[in-house]
Order: sequence, then structure tokens, then C-alpha cells
Amino acid sequence: MTPSQAHSIYRDLVLSRLPADMRVGFFLAFCRTFGVASIGGLLASTGQTIEHARRRAAGTRDTMYALFRHGFDEPEGAAAVQRLNRVHSRFAISNDDHRYVLGCLAVVPTRFAGRFGLRALTGEEITATHVFYRHLAGLMGIESVPDTYEGFEAWFDAYDRDHLVAHPAAGPLVSVSRRLLVHRVPSPLRPLAVRFIDAVLGERLRAAASIDRPGWPVRASLQGMVRLRRLLPPATTAAVISPR
Repeated sequence: MTPSQAHSIYRDLVLSRLPADMRVGFFLAFCRTFGVASIGGLLASTGQTIEHARRRAAGTRDTMYALFRHGFDEPEGAAAVQRLNRVHSRFAISNDDHRYVLGCLAVVPTRFAGRFGLRALTGEEITATHVFYRHLAGLMGIESVPDTYEGFEAWFDAYDRDHLVAHPAAGPLVSVSRRLLVHRVPSPLRPLAVRFIDAVLGERLRAAASIDRPGWPVRASLQGMVRLRRLLPPATTAAVISPR
């Protein structure tokens, strides 16, 4: 599969086929990077993620979605890659941490869709996801991304096990990100929405951020919502969990 073909498939996945699930998956992917001390510590030290969280989140979202929409060859997509390179060039970030962030973007939304979304990704969509991010890695000078999605997933899991550990920056970073995600939910429902988010963060990230595991009523309600969404027509559920 060529990068152009991968972009076409991945664009449709993100923008048309599973837009709400992929948006939440990207949110979870960025939250997961906070649990690695070298990444979370850097983000906390700049002050931007916590003090200007909404602006930073909007900038990151706009850059990535420009790339999703336009791909690598159109001017808007090329400009998005340039912005990514410019932002990250200001910091001393290891190649492995760069690879891990791309791994989060490739693996976390894929797993979220399969477990909590309307449906799992097809084999073609998974291949397109891998080709898309492997090509982006090359454009960003990120080395040694494995040749297959399965290889990248295995590398991601190994790095995640070794580096996703408790550190003081993780909790505040995840907390401010949760607030952004639930800001459109009516105020009385926000505490419950936060617990639903906590339920999908994953045990290792919850431990890194010192977040308690939600009780079984929350977990059971979440599974019930997943089953209900999968029974309803896609048009009914497309915007249910889509954060802005």
C-alpha cells in the first residue's frame, strides 16, 4: 500500500467512517503520552499544556486534522508536517519518545474503536493506519518504525510497559485534558462523564496519573452504552461522543 493510498483510506476512517470514535481515540492517545515521565515532564515544564490547555489542544487538533484531510502531498498537509517539525525541533526529544507518540496515535485509537467504538477497524484500515504513520515518521526524521502494524504494536507495548510509570506531572496533565473533553456536557453530568473517561484510560495510565479505577456500576454502564451504540444506526450515534 502506497502512502497516498493509505492516506485516502485513513482519511475516510477518521473523517467519515468512525469520526466520533477516532476523535476520542486521539484524546486517549495524547493522554497516554502524559504517562511517560520524559514526555509528560517536558509538557509540564513548558506550562503550555496546563496553563493554555484549550489553545494548545486546538492547535494540535487543527494541525493533525489538516494532515488527515489533505495528506502528505497537498500544500496544506505539507504545511502541517512543517508545523509539527518546527514545534518539536525546539526540544530535546529522543527518537524513542517520538516513536512512542506516533505509536500512541496509531495503536490507541485502533484499540479504542475495537473495544468501545461502533466497530473494530478492518485489516485494510489497520494497514493504512500503519503506512500513514510510518510515512509521517520518515517526514519527521523519526527512525526505526517497524515495517508492519503488528511489529509497531509490539514495540509500542514493550515501551509502554517499561516507561509508563507514576510521576508527578501525569495527574495534572490528564486532569486538565479530561476537563476539556467534558466541557460540552451539562454541568450536573460532568462528574459521571469524567468517570467514564477514567474507565477507558487503561490501568497503567490510571496508575501513572494516580487515578482510581471507577467502580463496577460505571464500568457496567459503559459496556451497556457500547452495546447500545452498536445496535443503533450509525447516523444516530455519529456525534454522540465527538469532542470539539
